[in-house]
Amino acid sequence: MAHLQIFRFDGIDGSTAAELAAHAGMTKQSMHELVVHLERFGYLTREPHPGDTRARLLRLTPAGRALEQDVHRAIAGLLESWRDRLGPERFDTLWEILREITGDRRPLPDLATISVPGRLRGPE
Repeated sequence: MAHLQIFRFDGIDGSTAAELAAHAGMTKQSMHELVVHLERFGYLTREPHPGDTRARLLRLTPAGRALEQDVHRAIAGLLESWRDRLGPERFDTLWEILREITGDRRPLPDLATISVPGRLRGPE
């Protein structure tokens, strides 16, 4: 579950741990632990931030990109199964309720392109 907190957001590559923590609703310390774990297992690397000597930019390795794509495909599959089960109208209602509960006002990304890198977030 913790890995979903980092991979469910598009744009990990070039982000900082603090930015990801804010998006995921996690503490910076918890996100740092997750980043260290993912780095240890070869999913990402950290490099100096050109504009902030205290921050480090996260870079996905090929294994990290593959994992990110797997997560996005799984999200797309889950959402498609919900839409198939509920029908488009009830699914859209569910999505609106989830947006209300979470405070996330972004629209549902296009399910056909959700696993394409750079497409998970959708318009802000």
